Amino acid sequence: MPASHRQVTETPARSELPYCGGQSCEVAVMQAVALLANRWAVPVLERLYLGGGAMRFKELQRHVGGVSSKELTRQFTTFVRHGIVRRCEAERAGVRVAYELLPAGQALVGHMASLGEWARGRRDAPAGDAGTWLSPLTRG
Repeated sequence: MPASHRQVTETPARSELPYCGGQSCEVAVMQAVALLANRWAVPVLERLYLGGGAMRFKELQRHVGGVSSKELTRQFTTFVRHGIVRRCEAERAGVRVAYELLPAGQALVGHMASLGEWARGRRDAPAGDAGTWLSPLTRG
């Protein structure tokens, strides 16, 4: 079948996969997944997004719930290093630290939402079709 008439459900051949900035998209996707693989990455990014602006460290910790200061600091260090979150300091009655999503972080949250929709659709697929990649935590 000519390429222009392929069904949408067909998977392109490996040689047809796109490249992202000089590297294969496979590598780029693996890097993005590694960035989000930490238990706290998705909830922290989601809370920053829903907050609509800069949020103080303790405020974020309270909203995310259950994350230690050490782990939240580690998560923010990673996000800042990757250019998806900005650390802001304002000196008033002491130093107050806040964090906000940069445009790259906002775009990442949009892609997280798309991935979530895809995963939600797979959750209800027949067992043989969905495979075993969904953990019991995602089935609820």
